[in-house]
Amino acid sequence: MQVSKRVFLSRAGRALWAAAALGLIARPGHSTDLLKVSVAVPGPGNLLYLPITLAAKLGADRQEGLEFNIKYMSGGPQAFKDMLDRNVDFSAGGFAPLGLQRASGHAVL
Repeated sequence: MQVSKRVFLSRAGRALWAAAALGLIARPGHSTDLLKVSVAVPGPGNLLYLPITLAAKLGADRQEGLEFNIKYMSGGPQAFKDMLDRNVDFSAGGFAPLGLQRASGHAVL
């Protein structure tokens, strides 16, 4: 089944926000502390991952009690590797790096 880019980005964005929100102990408004979340993103000129950049620039992350630290990588596989090396909390590299990881015999979470 072929998934359009728009549907994929919508689902990826929702998954990123949900995963970050699950780690929150206190909801925004109850505490002034922001949860720092580091994200590896292919870009910065990659339009597919523009919503993550815009969320940080417009302050949407802070409204949700998060503080994004965006680390721009040269591509999806590099972003995924950075996450596996535990340099960042999340990777927004798409599904291609997962296939490469699995094909090379490594575990995929």
